[in-house]
Amino acid sequence: MSICIKENILETIQSKYSLNDSQLALKIGIDYSGLWRIKTGRNKPGEQFVAKILAAFPELTFEEVFFLEVESHGSDTTEQEGLGEAKWLRS
Repeated sequence: MSICIKENILETIQSKYSLNDSQLALKIGIDYSGLWRIKTGRNKPGEQFVAKILAAFPELTFEEVFFLEVESHGSDTTEQEGLGEAKWLRS
């Protein structure tokens, strides 16, 4: 099982708060290259990234930003858990 970030959620957060990549990285407390690696899918978010983004945006829940990818043994399929829509996006 691994933690994944929902597609385009960082861009949605950036749009809502008028943040560019550098500003978002600074607000979260990571360097720009770390943010880029997560945004491009090169790296999956780790526990520290999860903690930092949820601390920087306390109105967000884990389920609104991330999901758990469960790999099925013996097949190429994956399941996604925690796919709720972000309530704060509707306001």
